[in-house]
Amino acid sequence: MRIAILANTKSPNPGNWALIQGTKNLLEMKFGSDIEYVEISWDDITFSDSNFGIDFFNTVNSCDLLWIVGAVMFNGRPDHIKGGSRFNLDISEIEKISVPIVFGGVSYRSWNNKYPNLKALNTVLEYLESRANCLFAVRNDGTKDWLEKKLTKRFDFLEFPDPGLFSLEKFSNNNKKSGMIISVNNEDSDFRYNNTQIKNQLILSLKNACMSFWGSHDEAIGLAPHSFEDYQMLLELIGTFPKQMLHQKTYVLPLLLGKKSEDFYKFYTSPRLVIASRVHSMSPSLGFGNVTLVVNTQDRIARYLQDIDFADIGVSLHEIEQDSLVVSKKCSYLYSNLDLWQLRVKSLRENQQNLAIKFMNLVSELL
Repeated sequence: MRIAILANTKSPNPGNWALIQGTKNLLEMKFGSDIEYVEISWDDITFSDSNFGIDFFNTVNSCDLLWIVGAVMFNGRPDHIKGGSRFNLDISEIEKISVPIVFGGVSYRSWNNKYPNLKALNTVLEYLESRANCLFAVRNDGTKDWLEKKLTKRFDFLEFPDPGLFSLEKFSNNNKKSGMIISVNNEDSDFRYNNTQIKNQLILSLKNACMSFWGSHDEAIGLAPHSFEDYQMLLELIGTFPKQMLHQKTYVLPLLLGKKSEDFYKFYTSPRLVIASRVHSMSPSLGFGNVTLVVNTQDRIARYLQDIDFADIGVSLHEIEQDSLVVSKKCSYLYSNLDLWQLRVKSLRENQQNLAIKFMNLVSELL
């Protein structure tokens, strides 16, 4: 079976690798390993003129299925005139696709109440919903509710578990846990943090957590950037570190391109603790069973944690504003209940995998 994968294949953001690999792992759970993947760079299209050329249609129609990986699709760019999203095709163009189409957990990132090209988005989604050989599923991170508030028509959207949870399936589990990994999120910083006081309080809280970990374990602290913007915030964070901790215990995970991001996630096989401010620092870590504390800097993360019944591992910016030690305290609490943690993440994986397989059964019917 040949499957065309539309994804951000060239991105340095490791989360895109997690989405692609997690999707492939889930497909192979259902259909076996005898799958030929034909990867199409969605980022090539996004960073040019947002239009899909003739090569896209020829490639897709040479396959048995088009799978749109669960990346951000609804980002509110004004140049998405034809489709209202990164799937920037009008109906006449979509009709050129002869094979089944699956949207495998697409998501949103928009800070503005006004979303451009809503009429085009409504039109395309209505067509996709009525198309016989199409499955449209959004990620289980509140995207369904977000879309319903934007759209004029009521759609019966399916939800698909974040594939990132299954991205590290083929990695060996290092039973000797050591060190901590911490990610920050400095994209859209002005919208995300509203003011510098909130951001400074977050940096103080993360510094306190690192200091507490260093004092308890004297182990390495890995800084995990997911975008170039994150480096600025990481520099602010390490500017608060004692010199010994900075120069003897701190390292930075590599920000690589495309498939090379696999090397980034190899660092996630052995940490004693992960503090995640990124969706795809969070879900791969949870899927691998690492003790994970999540900093909620956006609604998508909070909604995802609610959906998987892990809201208690999240810390909101409001909580951090009130108490700069809250991250440290919650990390200590999670780590002091390891047996319960392992039971919870085992149950999480089983539940999310069952939901994914149910969706894959629907895909099988399309084929």
